[in-house]
Amino acid sequence: MSKKWSPILSVLLIIAAFAIGSMWTKIQFLQSGQPAGGSGAVVNTQQPAAVANVPKTDKPNVELFVMSYCPFGLQTQKAMVSAVELLGNKINFQPRWVSYAMHGQKEVEENLRQFCIAKEQPEKYLSYLRCFVTANDTADCQNKAGLDMAKLNTCFTGSDNQFGIMKAFNDKASWISGQYPKFAIDEPLNTKYSVRGSPTLVINGVTVNAARSANELKSLICSAFKNPPGECQKNLTTSQEAPGAGAIGLAYNPPAGGGTGGCQ
Repeated sequence: MSKKWSPILSVLLIIAAFAIGSMWTKIQFLQSGQPAGGSGAVVNTQQPAAVANVPKTDKPNVELFVMSYCPFGLQTQKAMVSAVELLGNKINFQPRWVSYAMHGQKEVEENLRQFCIAKEQPEKYLSYLRCFVTANDTADCQNKAGLDMAKLNTCFTGSDNQFGIMKAFNDKASWISGQYPKFAIDEPLNTKYSVRGSPTLVINGVTVNAARSANELKSLICSAFKNPPGECQKNLTTSQEAPGAGAIGLAYNPPAGGGTGGCQ
């Protein structure tokens, strides 16, 4: 190769590397689920910490705070579905809601919908959730879960009025930082546990890092039993779930330093 081409090729390689890096940064930003121009941070988290400080009980209380359209909330919910289905009534599982929404009116309405399903038709909640985190198709998932729509609609309207959900959404002057509408249903618990984003996992009243695979979540929960049941010996998928909606249990290889963030 002629020596006169060497400097040109070096410059071209540098430009290409910069372009690829810039493109990857944009992909990571879009994957976060943040509104365009939003200031919410997507913060990478470490693997779940030791839970020695979580008190052990006969029947652990498990609370998962999410935003229903947060990619990382969906990621953890996909793992949680399998863990809760395995452990069943051996635990007290309660879905919770971050006290603000970052993904528009559809998220406000979906949060309220899932709250009502869990409250009024708890036996159908996991069926609905498994469908929703896979497909994000509300109408189809309501049908597949066999929901009582009259009961759901009554709860939706009543809870909206009780907590002022849509009133807060329509009052942009009350939005946090002028960007995010409040979602008040679990606001007292958000304060109690210092919830800072989606997902936030609380076991027996202690906030722990939310695992992103079904087996890790199962292990976290099982470590909070005084006497772990036989279900804790069963292995679930060890693959980290992918952020966002999609098939549950598919192998996912996160980018270096990424894949376990949150919507904040």
